Amino acid sequence: MKFGKSHDKLSNPKLSLLAGAGLGATLMYFFDSLGGGRRRALLRDKSIKAKRKTRETVEGRARDVRNRAKGVVSETRSALDGEKKSRNQNRANMALN
Repeated sequence: MKFGKSHDKLSNPKLSLLAGAGLGATLMYFFDSLGGGRRRALLRDKSIKAKRKTRETVEGRARDVRNRAKGVVSETRSALDGEKKSRNQNRANMALN
């Protein structure tokens, strides 16, 4: 049974060894008995900060879009009201003539 090229890339022993070594080094870095706790706390704090900043950015963009939409609605209503008043004024002028 033959597989496509993507399967060949996944079964590359050199790549698997490199990925395993990288994962092992990362685990050793974060679970080191001397500095691992500090590193994990730092990673946790940075993750919390990134989450907060992302939330604030999304909320800010949503608020901006909402305010722009309200502005478009207001401008449209104002234009339509002005057009309606203009028509009523024209009818009143015609009735007087």
